[in-house]
Amino acid sequence: MSLLVKILKTLVVLPLLFMSHGQGKEGTSKKPLFEVGLFGGAVQYSLYPGSGEYGTRTLLIPYVFYRGKIFRSDRRGTRARIYRKEDWTFGLGFGGNIGTRASESSIREGMPELDLIFEIGPRIRKFNLFKNKNLELGFSLKKANLFKGIKIYSQGYTFQSSLSLRKPFEKWGKNIFFTRLSFKLADELYQDYFYTVPKAYARPGRPAYKAKGGVLGIRYFAGLQKPIFKGKWINFFGITFQEYSLAANKNSPLHTHDLTYNLIYGFRFGLYESKSRGYE
Repeated sequence: MSLLVKILKTLVVLPLLFMSHGQGKEGTSKKPLFEVGLFGGAVQYSLYPGSGEYGTRTLLIPYVFYRGKIFRSDRRGTRARIYRKEDWTFGLGFGGNIGTRASESSIREGMPELDLIFEIGPRIRKFNLFKNKNLELGFSLKKANLFKGIKIYSQGYTFQSSLSLRKPFEKWGKNIFFTRLSFKLADELYQDYFYTVPKAYARPGRPAYKAKGGVLGIRYFAGLQKPIFKGKWINFFGITFQEYSLAANKNSPLHTHDLTYNLIYGFRFGLYESKSRGYE
């Protein structure tokens, strides 16, 4: 997932994070309950699943991290942890896809722009997989919502499974290496938004096409988090490869590449930390 989407997720659920404050006693984590600072960076990303054309976004905004008993927003993203027992958690997961300007995609020339899609739904996570504290298995079922101006439309459902590894890498400082392999399915309504070509928009080289549900793609992500200035400034470097050779709609004229990538650089600079501790 790209940097801008993660930031948008945080902004959408920010009110919920404050509503959850005070739902329990102070936590036992070494990290603060609240953390405020600046978050910025740049991302080069594939315009949509299966697109060989790329866009670039840069951003600098304030951030709020909250490590509550239920709602949490931190470097791992924004989520709601509703239930936890030993190595299992049940909560809410979030995802999405950045919108695309008409001028950015030559294959979609003359077609409507792609707006922001925001996904939310239940997520199950299994920690300590195979008794490895750094290994995690996850499953999520999300409802996709399309933001078109001030209106919100339903845009189908997605199912995703993932295997994640997060491990300290302290050869050149207190760095953290993390990687994730994920497999995503999507229903017809979701895939229709990216791959259907209505007859009104058909032209030579872009014939009419009707999308179907099924496999969306496989994603491999690798990243490194490197702190400097005694941990006040956190650098983040990441790369994502998306593989679409098994995609249900690889025959769509809008599906032009089986392999795409995203490049990410981000930084976080802390300005304030609460004295009270957060929850693990």
